[in-house]
Amino acid sequence: MKILWVVNIMLPEFAKKTGREYSSREGWLSGLLEQMRKNGIEDKLYIAFPTGDLSLAGTKTDIDGISYFAFYEDLAHPEYYVRELEGVFKRYIDEIKPDIMHVFGTEFPHALSAVIAFNDPKRTVIGMQGICRLIAEDYMALLPSKVCNSASFRDIIRKDWMRVQKRKFRLRAISETRALKLSGNVIGRTENDKKAVLEINEELRYFSVNETMRKCFYEGRWELSGATPHSIFVGQGDYPIKGMHFLIEACGKLIGRYPDLQIRIAGNSIINADDLKSRLKLPAYGKYLRKLIEENGLTGHITVTGMLDDEQIKKEYLTASVFVLPSYVENSPNTLAEAMLLGVPAVTSDAGGVKSMIGPEEGYIFERGNSRKMAELIEEVWKAEDGNPSKLLEMTERCRKRALEEFDGQKNYETLLEVYKEISGDGK
Repeated sequence: MKILWVVNIMLPEFAKKTGREYSSREGWLSGLLEQMRKNGIEDKLYIAFPTGDLSLAGTKTDIDGISYFAFYEDLAHPEYYVRELEGVFKRYIDEIKPDIMHVFGTEFPHALSAVIAFNDPKRTVIGMQGICRLIAEDYMALLPSKVCNSASFRDIIRKDWMRVQKRKFRLRAISETRALKLSGNVIGRTENDKKAVLEINEELRYFSVNETMRKCFYEGRWELSGATPHSIFVGQGDYPIKGMHFLIEACGKLIGRYPDLQIRIAGNSIINADDLKSRLKLPAYGKYLRKLIEENGLTGHITVTGMLDDEQIKKEYLTASVFVLPSYVENSPNTLAEAMLLGVPAVTSDAGGVKSMIGPEEGYIFERGNSRKMAELIEEVWKAEDGNPSKLLEMTERCRKRALEEFDGQKNYETLLEVYKEISGDGK
């Protein structure tokens, strides 16, 4: 059984072997690939990935039994569909002759190109990640209309203010819808994505397969003694649906009682403005967050770490007193899965598919967009940590056990293999 993966990023394994820079984004792909290798399927696996490097595009590279095929894509403008990609995928598919094509995600137009080129719905499976249609619907995440309509110098130069960003997701949703209508199978993990895809194509066969996180998150456990008191770790906060404005408002209600409060945010910064050049690069959303930070007395209490590798991210979880997911739109956030695996106390919104991952017996859940309730739950965690933490630790242990079961790499691999067998006709 030959399997072609169509992924959204250059996998770290390929980048390391060829001496290229890489992103830790979508780290669960590395976890799944490691599990595939462990079970000896690499000689039947082919991976196609996008690149903005014209010198790499169109090349085939064999690494440890896997053939990597690079294709060019304008990664800065994923809203534009490029018909020529259909021909690129057709050449790759004719060479590989895959029994199954597994497309990971619908956020980039190459997903539709690959589906059209393969032209075999019964043997095509799309793995859902983010859902562009839902992101487009709620992109502004309850921001004031004045903020939604604003544009910074950076936004004007790049023609990329928030209304434009929302429109871009609408365009991406068009490609997403077409890809799902032309496919026969879909893999998801939550009631949220199941409902969304079946509304688009009720003929889809839906399979539930959990993701496998990177290896380091299965090792070690959060301990109260190693956590910095009243510190919050957030996995991402650079665009509205991630809900950073809600978190700032929530922490504004806490800073008076917890003057040592600290927020650490992984990823790129849209709020740093140390000089004129960096101030000119601020997007309108970043400027609004800076205004909120000042109004809520949080100046000097927020750090954006920049891009981190998996071990650095793990350290952030383990040294935080609480992990917070303030998002307004999510499907199955990997940051929450990682926190659960490590047993970090979690305060999370009920956005999208979150309730398919964690329940009230395992974490603290608030209505999305409700900063007042978020503040109450963060304080509840801190009061338990400062006083009698036994019930909190019991909760985090239940959370960790659930995560270890649901994100078990071997079990998820076996489930995925059964899906492949069923799709190919070799299963039950």
